[in-house]
Amino acid sequence: MQTKCTFAKIAALILSIAGGLYLMPVLWGRTLTGHESVQPQTSREMLNSGRWLIPTVGGDVWLERPPPPMWWIRMIYTISGVQASDSIARLAAVLAALPILVLIAGIAKRLFDSGPAVMAGLILATMHEFYSYAINPEADIFLCLIVTAVLAVFVFQEFPQPGSSRAALAPTKPSWLGWRSWWMVSFFLLLGATNWAKGLLFGTVMAAAPITLYLFSKAVQERSIQPLRPYLWCWGWLIAVVAALAWPLAVIGQHPEIIQLWQEHYLGRLHRGYLREPWWYYAVQLPYVLLPWTLPAMVGLVVSARAAWQRAGPERFIVCWALSPPLLLSLADGKHHHYLLHCLGGWAILSAIGLAPLWNWLQQHLRRLPHSSAIGAAAIALLGGLAGILWHTKIPGGWSTVLGVILFSSSATWMTLHACQQRRPLRAFAGILIPVLAGYCLWTPYQATYLDDYRDDLLFLQQVQKIIPEDAPVLVQYDWTAPLETFWVLYHMQRPGILIRDPWQAAEKSQTSDEPPSTAYVLARRMDLSLYTQVGIVETLLESTKTRGEKTLSQRRVLYRIRFFQPLPAGPEEYLRVVRRTLW
Repeated sequence: MQTKCTFAKIAALILSIAGGLYLMPVLWGRTLTGHESVQPQTSREMLNSGRWLIPTVGGDVWLERPPPPMWWIRMIYTISGVQASDSIARLAAVLAALPILVLIAGIAKRLFDSGPAVMAGLILATMHEFYSYAINPEADIFLCLIVTAVLAVFVFQEFPQPGSSRAALAPTKPSWLGWRSWWMVSFFLLLGATNWAKGLLFGTVMAAAPITLYLFSKAVQERSIQPLRPYLWCWGWLIAVVAALAWPLAVIGQHPEIIQLWQEHYLGRLHRGYLREPWWYYAVQLPYVLLPWTLPAMVGLVVSARAAWQRAGPERFIVCWALSPPLLLSLADGKHHHYLLHCLGGWAILSAIGLAPLWNWLQQHLRRLPHSSAIGAAAIALLGGLAGILWHTKIPGGWSTVLGVILFSSSATWMTLHACQQRRPLRAFAGILIPVLAGYCLWTPYQATYLDDYRDDLLFLQQVQKIIPEDAPVLVQYDWTAPLETFWVLYHMQRPGILIRDPWQAAEKSQTSDEPPSTAYVLARRMDLSLYTQVGIVETLLESTKTRGEKTLSQRRVLYRIRFFQPLPAGPEEYLRVVRRTLW
């Protein structure tokens, strides 16, 4: 699959296709979820307050994530002239995701050739997990960009092109205190910067694991410390440590509770049962996150395994990149499928490698079966029809959805099988890619139309804003049922909201003069009613017709008006101490 093409053309092709694909959910995507609203809300408050070092949510300090991704979203907000928009927040994520695809193509081109570079970039763009986070303004896609940049710099250093000046001038025994190169400076700076998006250590481990495994395996095979020498550099590690600790040291004096956050966050995820999953969790999740490229990825792994075992070369590095994160993460209690995001670039390259033998095998067997494309399409249509008969009443959209799925899946099957019989590899790849792209483009409007669980909640918030007087603060009760939904409510209110954690705080934050507070408007859930009756007479002004994720009516969103008792009864000291902690 060798095709000569300049990297500029490869990058332009990948950016144009992926950019068009990701533009669909930017323009017509569903409502951001609570998890997806976290950074847009903190960015919105940063934009309103002008405080860029200490993130806040509802006015409360929020130290769970470093602010650089919020700075990026804030900049996109500023350029676009809006303070809160699901589309603009998604656009900020897309603008961080697109460079990742270019970096992956660059790595594949350096290690292999132009053909795998084109395919690897477009495969990653259409991997289920990467696509989900490329249009999702969470910290993960921003961290993935930094981790991928570290690996790209490593590849461009470790695998110089034959005849390049770096290959000729590389020192054989670099000293601990001596100078390296500006490439090495950027490597260590980016390695430290892996702590700028999702907190300490996690990103550094994701970047360092494949590099460390590759270098140590090379050193063992060569029976020499020489492969490690360039990275045993005092000034480089000093740069990495300073970059990593810049934000924590800047805030630790103001908010020493961040140390407690680290202890709970990192030790909890490591061995205290947070998100506890079985040791084989990633063996099940990996095939899922690689969809629809799981089969070529596994073939690529098998094809590359022999070369990876025999010599320290491109195949070994890619295998280390693909396997070290899931293996290492399996040792911790805290496991989640999106942690695999940072090794998907390696799997995308393995997929590009695996397509060639898979394509050859399919060509040989499909040609033996006349009209295989038509037969495959008919079989899929028949299976889809049977499934529709059985489950059409449970599928959002009913028979129209079923018929659409049958038409699309049978057409996609015909096109894929037809593409596999093409003699030119890139033409065959294009024939496989087109149905994948079409599937995503059809999924976006369907998801926004039938699977947006926040539609009733959005209508509720619109009505709330008409009821609360302009001069009254919008108080938002911390959501103990689903904490991240707190961010969702704050973000999707047009007026800035104020976070409260208890009724006594509602009284404090609704006070606008020296007089005792008399009335407050609070967005909460029905289950919070008994709590607020301790401080005043509570009136339910509005209730949502349906709240996302509700299991009982007690979880419905409501707007309360509280008329406080005079004097206000004192709150339980121990209760207030617990619920008012800054940590989340």
